Amino acid sequence: MKFHALMVSLDDAAAGMLAQIFDDLLLDHERCSLSEAQSKFDGKRIDLLALHFDDVSVGESLIAALRRSSMSKTAIALGLVSDPSKVTGAFGGGANFVLYQPLCADNARASLRAAAALLQRERRRQFRVPVQLAVSLTSEGISDLEGIMLDLSEGGMDVLAAQALQRGQMMEVNFRLPPATDIVTRTQVVWANANGQSGLQFVNLSEAQSRQLSCWLGTNAPQSPPDDPEPLSEYTLSDLSLGGCYIETLAPFPKSTRIDICFRISEFEIHLDGTVRLVYPSHGMGVEFTANPEQKELVSSLIDRLSGHPGVKPDVLVWPKGLNFREGVSPHSSGQQDQTSDELVQLLSASSSLSQDEFLFELRRQRISQPEVTTA
Repeated sequence: MKFHALMVSLDDAAAGMLAQIFDDLLLDHERCSLSEAQSKFDGKRIDLLALHFDDVSVGESLIAALRRSSMSKTAIALGLVSDPSKVTGAFGGGANFVLYQPLCADNARASLRAAAALLQRERRRQFRVPVQLAVSLTSEGISDLEGIMLDLSEGGMDVLAAQALQRGQMMEVNFRLPPATDIVTRTQVVWANANGQSGLQFVNLSEAQSRQLSCWLGTNAPQSPPDDPEPLSEYTLSDLSLGGCYIETLAPFPKSTRIDICFRISEFEIHLDGTVRLVYPSHGMGVEFTANPEQKELVSSLIDRLSGHPGVKPDVLVWPKGLNFREGVSPHSSGQQDQTSDELVQLLSASSSLSQDEFLFELRRQRISQPEVTTA
């Protein structure tokens, strides 16, 4: 399935390098000026937008305009900056990935491979299967509101309820996938109209529920769903605690990306779910693990294995699971428990106020005070 990239107002050197990488990744691409960009948004799906972000207000306006278009609401934005001080503004303005100029071929290729994997996963997650299933909805002040599910995807569902819902409202949904798979989970209303039709986004599907849903959709879809992306392997575990980790990589996934991380040491292998909480372009990403007893047991086993083999680094594979694009919708949560006692998680949460150098200084300080949960 083809994806389309648009390069806006890039210089010849940057456009030429990105075009070659797009060709290697089998992404269609074109180039236009800033004045031509708006006309490219109308009536055409843009999956990836690459643009200069040295003028933050221009970049922010362009990304917002693209995501307002009906066909490109989940477009990924790649911002190019010449001044490192513009990185925070680029991320705040809507960029999902940031590259420094002049471009480094290795960094650009790694970031675009990650972007392509995320696009592929989003295409799969948004793949909808028409259904007509009974669903029961419960919320504060609403008990057992009946509705009909109109379509279903790995990311959520469209529902026609007996009364109108409110955008942003949290709802517990209860439904059965034929023949006998019951699912009860939390959702958030991401759009709604007055006649009772609304779109609900899953916010805490368990791993078991995700597997059941994916399997059911694949079996019952009128056409084959898009393939999941292959795992990416350009990652090195730097620091680890029960609540999270820091991974060094040229290609960090965007903040709020939900990921599956595989850690492998010889025959030992575990998979952990997490959410990207901080990103430093071309350096690394901080990940907070989903907090539940099963995951903590797995992390403990990994820490024990690393403690018993000093100097050993696990192989790390990463699969993107999804990225929240909608404004006003909370990032994915799986019943996160209180992890405020975890110093690494605290540091990840405070990262927005820290420069990369300040963050790395604090990370080194933690390694000295808590060597049993670090790998560097």
